[in-house]
Amino acid sequence: MRALHITSNKTYRTPFGACPLGNAVTLSIDVWDADEPEGVVRIWVDGEGETLVPMTAERMEQDGESFVRLTGTFTPTKTQVIWYYFNITADDGDMWRYGARNDCSVGEGAFADGEPRSFQITVYEQRAVRPEWYQHGIVYQIFPDRFERGTNWLERVEKSFEENRNGPTRILVQDWSTQPTYQKDQYGRISTWDFYGGNLDGIRERLGYLKALGVTVIYLNPIFEAASNHRYDTADYMRVDPMLGDRETFVRLCKEAEELGIRIILDGVFNHTGCDSRYFNKYGNYAEIGAFQSADSPYASWFKFGGDADVAATRRIGLAPGRGRRAARRLHRRDQGRGAGGEARRPAHRRGVGRRVAQGQLW
Repeated sequence: MRALHITSNKTYRTPFGACPLGNAVTLSIDVWDADEPEGVVRIWVDGEGETLVPMTAERMEQDGESFVRLTGTFTPTKTQVIWYYFNITADDGDMWRYGARNDCSVGEGAFADGEPRSFQITVYEQRAVRPEWYQHGIVYQIFPDRFERGTNWLERVEKSFEENRNGPTRILVQDWSTQPTYQKDQYGRISTWDFYGGNLDGIRERLGYLKALGVTVIYLNPIFEAASNHRYDTADYMRVDPMLGDRETFVRLCKEAEELGIRIILDGVFNHTGCDSRYFNKYGNYAEIGAFQSADSPYASWFKFGGDADVAATRRIGLAPGRGRRAARRLHRRDQGRGAGGEARRPAHRRGVGRRVAQGQLW
């Protein structure tokens, strides 16, 4: 038996993407090589459990092939994250389970042996007032480390690398065109981070270029201090990462962008922290006592310490096991309950001269 469901195709899922609260969700899956298949949508919501949505069957013809389209509809009653896959009963009574592929929770799915990974739907409540500049803006997303090396970029990197830090090694890649490489430890976590030296001054110095493209909004990936190059493992929410700049550098970027009619949006990561942070402080890189070190830490209540399965999950994703650590908890629950679930070119003279330099060994 063959089947097809694609989350980004309105033939199979409406509405597209996230669902506004109060809207009905319609899910379909096409099934070949079966005369009278039956199906249900298996829904899972954390804290509520499982719901089975019945599906109707319609025989269809397309491109000379005959197939059955199974369709189910339901209406969420509150804001939530919904996980779903399909249970399809074949003509011989066998149950086939169709869900997301192993690497993501969206896109085209596949049959699975056992319980499949779930697709995801986010149900949200629309704002009464939405900013015009956001609704109709042209947004350019920037990964700061890889966009542009601004004035004194190397000096900032050197100063940042002067700090002797425990934990993963940091490496400067001077040749801008070198592909990132990552070394991993026994748990699959990154043990060495590549940095290329892009910073906030580099973005500011390219505002004219972005303006010429018609950009009206810049969406910045995280800029707060962190151990990694992507900076989703926040170490200090009150400090701009020194390798990118400082508060004054950021204020100047925002001011000059505003003068050109460009808004700045920050990617604020507030539902988890890095384990190498002032809040968790696993490696002892910060003076204050973190939750990893003592239950008396002022941040201890931010985190929830579980059993071996939670520890294994947080090791795999390399984050602190915090309360609000939805990524870790979702990974663990998915295993147990619902199934494994802009770069602009810059002038050549700013791309370096082609060597990788480890922290503490710049020159």
